[in-house]
Amino acid sequence: MKYFIDDAQGCKTKNGKGVELYRYCADNYRHVILDSEEEISNIINDIQDKINDLNRKYPRSRQSLVANYRKFKYADFGTISVDWEDNNHNACCTMKVVVAKGILVDGVMQDND
Repeated sequence: MKYFIDDAQGCKTKNGKGVELYRYCADNYRHVILDSEEEISNIINDIQDKINDLNRKYPRSRQSLVANYRKFKYADFGTISVDWEDNNHNACCTMKVVVAKGILVDGVMQDND
């Protein structure tokens, strides 16, 4: 099954770490097609590595960013979210991951097999 990440959305933050992480996600994962759920896990690990790098770069800012993937049980989409560990209502960045129904190749729609 293939998945599609359309764009990253971020909240308004004054925190340099949050802004830099949002830009990283937006630049690297905009309009991306994924071939499996394993690639979603790889993205989560990549984001977590970036968070660790930013924790070293900004040692005096909030350290507790966490990346996770939440798949909705009765829907064909989920979200990758980067949240502040102490406040889940204020996400730093979210990306909607949808199941790709098909892929347009050279003007021809191909089914997602």
